[in-house]
Amino acid sequence: MNDESVLIPGMIIPEMEICFAGVLRLKCTSQVIYKLSEDGKSNRCGLAILDMDINSYSRLTQVLYNTIEPNAYISNEVDMDSLWEFFFDTGFIYPKKYRLIHSRKENFKETYRKLYQESPEIAKHFTYQENGKVYGHISMIRAYERTWMMQHYAARNMKNRRTGFIVLKHIINYLNRLRSENLIYNTSILKLPKAMKPSLTEKTTILQKKLNLTESSIRDYVRRLIKKGIPIDKNKINNKNIQLSISPNLKKIASLNTILQLRDI
Repeated sequence: MNDESVLIPGMIIPEMEICFAGVLRLKCTSQVIYKLSEDGKSNRCGLAILDMDINSYSRLTQVLYNTIEPNAYISNEVDMDSLWEFFFDTGFIYPKKYRLIHSRKENFKETYRKLYQESPEIAKHFTYQENGKVYGHISMIRAYERTWMMQHYAARNMKNRRTGFIVLKHIINYLNRLRSENLIYNTSILKLPKAMKPSLTEKTTILQKKLNLTESSIRDYVRRLIKKGIPIDKNKINNKNIQLSISPNLKKIASLNTILQLRDI
């Protein structure tokens, strides 16, 4: 760039288009971070991406990550026969589950076709594939406006490749860079045996160990979830203990068993 460049540090560009090989075009919002003079004849500017839509972000991440791991994919078109074979082989679809969905299997197949071939904004999948065969898989679905629920994490042997760790690392890197209206809360469902009746302190300890969080972090996360409209009721008992419960409004929409079954499908 010459001295007449209008790009100055701090300047925000509301609409910028990134073009790869004249084919892939990604729109985003960016900001100029620095401007350096080179040989007194031109300037080099550095820009940072501030925001982009979820599908553009997925395509950009795919391009960048593919240089590191060529067999790792984000929301690509998966061969459905290969996907169903993977689900059966890894135990996601076992005889009892198959009997439950058999009467509506065509509806299930059509739903999964849309999820894995039409790249909707409410769902993303991460796979490790070679020659069209799926060896590792994890997916996530948008449960709320800013909450993503991860599911269907499985892998199978492929030579000496740890495909399960690869797709897990892939989705973690993806989530760590998610920003703006796509800012995420990872959801974890903790199901305790009915015989266990832990106190509030014990419950907090269990959550700390299960989610690897401090007590203060758990409180902060709960506060943020409530602020964002997640249906959690918070009540104080005897001005001492805090009781958390799922709002009856959510129970009217779907039972816990239904939610747990959706996690396993």
